[in-house]
Amino acid sequence: MHVGHDHQVYEFDPCSDNYVNTYLNLPEVQAALHARPTQWSACSDVIGWTDSPVTVLPIIQELIATGIRLWVYSGDVDSVVAVTTTRLAINTMNLKTTTANSYLAKHL
Repeated sequence: MHVGHDHQVYEFDPCSDNYVNTYLNLPEVQAALHARPTQWSACSDVIGWTDSPVTVLPIIQELIATGIRLWVYSGDVDSVVAVTTTRLAINTMNLKTTTANSYLAKHL
């Protein structure tokens, strides 16, 4: 999504994932990618990842303990790490936050 002077966030299409799924499931696209015919989807439990942590909060706390300053950010339409989850993480770790008021004044 490009948001600039000539574009608005309202132009975001929440169905864009559907278009990607449809495109990647076209037989000619799968053939061009040399993929065996399959039903592709963006999210799947087929692989069954087991090497990722349930939470990264201990890693964040470890970084903060060393004096590293962090910028914690979530997009307002982020489907992986929603802004409410980021707020919960910040509150869970009892972190002090600052807000760039000039950003809020321009974008809210």
